[in-house]
Parts: sequence; C-alpha cells; structure tokens
Amino acid sequence: MVPANYTWMFCSESNDRYDYLHSRSVPNAFKADSDVSCNKLIKSSVSKDVVKGVKFRFCLTNSVGSCCISIHLNANTHKDMTPNLLCFQQKPQYQPQLQMIQMTGPSDNDYIYINFKDFEYDRKWEFPRENLELGKELGSGAFGMVVQATAYGIKKPGVSQKVAVKMLKEKHQTMEKEALMSELKMLTHIGHHANIVNLLGACTDSGPVYLIFQYCCHGDLLNYLKNNCERYHKSVTDEMPQVRQVSISVLPFVYLLNYSLQSWCDPESFETPDEQTEDLEALTFDDLLSFAFQVARGMEFLSSKNCIHRDLAARNVLVTNGRQVKIGDFGLARDIDNDSNYVVRGNVRLPVKWMAPESIFQGMYTMKSDVWAYGILLWEIFSLGVTPYPGIKVDHMFYSMIERGFKMECPYYANETVYGMMCKCWALDPANRPSFSKLVSFLCDLLTDREENVGLYLC
Repeated sequence: MVPANYTWMFCSESNDRYDYLHSRSVPNAFKADSDVSCNKLIKSSVSKDVVKGVKFRFCLTNSVGSCCISIHLNANTHKDMTPNLLCFQQKPQYQPQLQMIQMTGPSDNDYIYINFKDFEYDRKWEFPRENLELGKELGSGAFGMVVQATAYGIKKPGVSQKVAVKMLKEKHQTMEKEALMSELKMLTHIGHHANIVNLLGACTDSGPVYLIFQYCCHGDLLNYLKNNCERYHKSVTDEMPQVRQVSISVLPFVYLLNYSLQSWCDPESFETPDEQTEDLEALTFDDLLSFAFQVARGMEFLSSKNCIHRDLAARNVLVTNGRQVKIGDFGLARDIDNDSNYVVRGNVRLPVKWMAPESIFQGMYTMKSDVWAYGILLWEIFSLGVTPYPGIKVDHMFYSMIERGFKMECPYYANETVYGMMCKCWALDPANRPSFSKLVSFLCDLLTDREENVGLYLC
C-alpha cells in the first residue's frame, strides 16, 4: 500500500488562485499491486463558516497519481463538508523528480508538494523561438526528449551558445503540458547555482513548450566515471617517476583545486570555469572529492529552497568544462522501462537501490531521503561508476536487508574517512543523517587539507 497526502484548498470568487487550508497524511491510500485497482473510500471534513461564493478543492496525491474534487460553497451548503473520494490507479503521467515542498507540521514527514500550476509565469524568461536552432537528440523517454540546440543571443546579443532543450513528445496529453509548465515556473522560482543545470529560458508561445538549459559537454557523471576509470591515479604524484620531481601535469590540477575552493565554496558564484581550461588526462582521488563536494553544494542549495530531488544519482549529474558538475532532472528523457536501475514496485518503476527505507516502504521523500541517495551517489563516485549493491538482486531479500540496516562495503577508491561519511548518510533513522550543509563543510575541509599537502609538495 502507498501512503498519500490530502489537501484542502480554498478560493474566493474574487480570486482565481487556490490557497492551502490544511493537509494531512493518509496511510495506505492506494493499492500498490500492479494488477489491482484501489477502491478505498477516503473521508475527510473541514469546518468553515458559511461564506457565499467560496470554492473549495480537496485533493489526494501520492507517487501513483492524484485526484481532486471541487466544492462550491453557497448559502445552502452545510458548513461541515465531508467529501467521499473514490480513487483508482491512474496511467503514469509526467511529473518532474525535483519538487518544492511546504512544511505543514513539526515532523519532517509533514509536508505537501507545492503545485505551481496556478502560479504566474514570469515572461522575462521567454526566448524567441526563431532564435533557437534544434540539433541532435541527447536523450529520449516515455514522455519527452532532450535535444542539443544553438540559441542565438540568449546570454549576449549577437552571440550564439550551445544549449540543451527539454520538450514533450509530439503526442502528449494536456496534463503533461501543464506539468512541464509547472516545472518551468518552479525552476524560475528556485534560481541559479553553480552546481545545478540552470534554466536559461523557455519558449511557450505559438508552439510546443521548450525549456532551455545549460549544455554540459561531457555528459552524465556515471558514464564520465566509467570512461575515465582506466586513467585513474590515486594522486597527482602517482604520475611522477621520481618522488621529488614536479610533473607539468600538477599545475592545471592545482589551478582547478584552487578554483573549486575559491569559487565553488562561494554560494554567490554560479559561473563555469574558463571554457579553454583543458581537463586533465588522469582522474585523481582529489577529482572524486571535488565531484562529491560540488554535488553536496548543489543539494545544499536545493535544500535551502525547500526542494527535494527524489532521484539523486550519478546518471542525473552532468559534467562540463573544468570538471564542474551540475545536478539535473532528466526523468522526462529517460527510458525507464528499459533501464535496469528502475525497478517495478507496485505499478510504478522506481530507482530502488538509491532510495531511503522511508521512501521505499512509506512513499515519503524528504531532504533526509535525498541525503541517503547522496550516500549511494558517493559510493558510485568512489567505485568509478559501479552499480550500487553489486551482484544483489532487488527482491524480497534485498528489501529485508535494507530494513535491517545493511550497508555496502567501502568502495575500492574511497578511504575510511569518506566511507564513514557514506555510512552516516545511510542511518536508518533519517534524523541521524547529516544535513547537506554539514556534508559541504566536511568535504570542504578534506579538500583544503589535500590542497595544503599539494602546496607543501610543490614547495
């Protein structure tokens, strides 16, 4: 059974926008078995002074889908309204993994997803469709695709820039277009950060909706790690034939490490490094630390905006110039039906090996469930792209192991300090997991120590 949240909203005649009144959790609202429809009766009531012309909406939402009913309050309506909502499984619809939440109580589980459907779209983000030249496909999924494109004048007049464009497939439902527009409005509300795949603009007039994002030239982090695993060196000194000989390859490393500490530690900075900076041939332990640090910085930023990702993994992080990494959401363009990372659970496909126990068993997603996923992503980074829980099939034994607190062993390229950090992310009690701010501070200290050691060596 999958739990759900129900929400009461109200709207007066003079205002077309619904405001939240209250919300609560409803355990076991939907049957999770793929071949069984749910006919559970959900009852809820709200007492409100009778005011002519007030409209109410009651919605029930969980990972399966949502359903709502509207009530128009007039003088003859009883003030204690009790809707009986009969819910059925719905065909999967597009929903971005990244969600902004609103806390509704003292517990981390007391929250609702903010629906941006009724928010106004800030037209300063509108980009002329005729200035966008679409190119090759970068990814395709059940709901849409991402294509490479050239945008003329999106940053500076007369200057072209490579971008990535997210769009729905040609045959899409109205609700999917509404979901993409809601995603657009959410992204404009979140703002920019160095370690997020930032929105640059959108085309919403006279044609299909296009969301325009930064283009990251090196693709996703998972494949980047796999492709570079043969050229991994534990430290920059491993490349040197003699202990005291200074290799020319150390110099760009020191530049990049200094850049990461001076620029990425600055929360106001969201500019990429010089595009002419060449990536090092070898991938080092310090690079892996830098990847971990940057993702933590991006997630710290999202957490500060009350955003949860719900699918944090190396496949959803992109790499660009200077080995800068950026967190994205590519669910629209991922073929999850043919991706072994997404396992059927109930009537949906979920990235179970990255999910916290409370997400698997209760359908609850919070900042702390993202911290669990971050721990799994750390394991991916320090194994150079190995699939988590190698050799373990996702079945009832796997779920039982997770419930009992099973933790993966230290990945081959991690040290005990980094592994200890991973294990803290995998605490069964979400309250015992570190915040992203603490993870950022911890990793920044590790990187600073590494930088000082390299500096001493060069002296």
